[in-house]
Amino acid sequence: MSFLSNRIAYIVLGIIFGAVILSLPTKLAIAFVLGCLIFVVILIRTDIGLLLTIAAFPFEIAGNFNLAGPDTAFQTISVVKILGIFTAVSWLIQFVRKKDRILITPQLIVIAGLILAGIISIYFGTYHGEFYTKKAMKYLSMYIIYLAIFFMMTNILKTKALLKKIIVVLICIAVIASLYSFVQRFVPGYQVVITSKEDDYYRSHGAIVDPTEMSTLGFNVIRTSSIMPHPDAFALFLALTIPLSFYLVEMSKSLVTKCGIGFTLALQFSGLMLTFCRGGTYTVILILTLMIIKRVIKPSWEKIFILLSVVVFMIVIMSGSTTAINRLFAPGHVAEAYSFHGRVDLMLAGIRMFIHNNLIVGIGMGNYDYNLPLYSKIPYTYEPTNEYTRILSEMGILGVLLSLALFMLTFRDFRSARKSFKKIGDLSMYHLTNTCMACFIGFLFYGFSQVTLTRKELPIIMTLAIVLKQFSCKSGTVVQGKDNGLSKHAPVLRQ
Repeated sequence: MSFLSNRIAYIVLGIIFGAVILSLPTKLAIAFVLGCLIFVVILIRTDIGLLLTIAAFPFEIAGNFNLAGPDTAFQTISVVKILGIFTAVSWLIQFVRKKDRILITPQLIVIAGLILAGIISIYFGTYHGEFYTKKAMKYLSMYIIYLAIFFMMTNILKTKALLKKIIVVLICIAVIASLYSFVQRFVPGYQVVITSKEDDYYRSHGAIVDPTEMSTLGFNVIRTSSIMPHPDAFALFLALTIPLSFYLVEMSKSLVTKCGIGFTLALQFSGLMLTFCRGGTYTVILILTLMIIKRVIKPSWEKIFILLSVVVFMIVIMSGSTTAINRLFAPGHVAEAYSFHGRVDLMLAGIRMFIHNNLIVGIGMGNYDYNLPLYSKIPYTYEPTNEYTRILSEMGILGVLLSLALFMLTFRDFRSARKSFKKIGDLSMYHLTNTCMACFIGFLFYGFSQVTLTRKELPIIMTLAIVLKQFSCKSGTVVQGKDNGLSKHAPVLRQ
């Protein structure tokens, strides 16, 4: 009887499911079926849900669904958030079944403090107009997403095999994004001319024909953003995947694998060049320099020759003129560039806002733009373009102290993991820790030229500090001299 009742229940559910699909438009019905299949897969495999969520981060702007009208603070929900919710449900089911221990790290407490500080700053904000409220809610939602990323990754990412899959997924997405950036650059239909501040805010996706430095370069620069909201965001993503690719090259013993990853590096560097992003380019150079200092990357004349040849080839092929590279590297042009002077002015304006307003909680999240004309020669509203100016001016001393605590905890975990991996001779994980730590330092540097709160790369790399520390503690019982890293052939460290 029980078997019969279960069978009847499945038949009824099938009929309901079919009726729902038939009542939907074709495209929506296909999306609904695919969504259900993905949901079932994620329910069974939480690790796949985590991989899909991370893989979807760069596609967030292309995967938004409109939920409400333009007058609401939260107009859309992205595929990333949907996948994240699916993954959270899957983890919760597995947690109830297996009764695993929940890991609560100090970083979670600090982020909760940042959320509270953000709410307080909004309450005491200098202005609560519709536009600025939306921006405040956007920033606040990002801290909530930080909390979710930290919690889910530290409680799901428990094996080195899954960590390796995440690295491979990130690099694959970077390659796809880099290839798409070529399409944007050379197909005129993807190009958008920036002629106003509104264009810079709302039309910066695709290939931007940027006229801001026409007077100094002599031509408009075409900058690509690939699948991301802005060229600067694409550059920051590549600043994560390029170092990870170098790490895999150094750890691999197979010539075929080295050549394959080397080809993906050429594509990623090409994508970075097409962004013409100074901050992103300098960040990559800084990270790679730190990796060389820590001996993750071992320089050789062959590598230097190949790298220089690839760079010259990319410059000649992509820009058609070596003078285009002046935007990135010519000291005179960088010093004269409008964007450089503008960023300095925006930073000084933020400091003046902090000094002349509430020192403890700041002027309020999202209110930098509103207050800018009062403290700057720039006659219109504009974003801070500096993460530390944003924190200082909008969240005051409270936000600064909590942010510093989060950064210091990350450094602490990286140093602890590095020390432990070196002690047990796990060369592969030791170098991965150095790579991630170099990325973290690079992202902090990048924060001087952009607001990084809206990007997911920073919380991912900070979470990896916690995960790597966990792995180092678990690996403490590994017999000295036996490799326990991502590479099967990596040698051990000498004591």
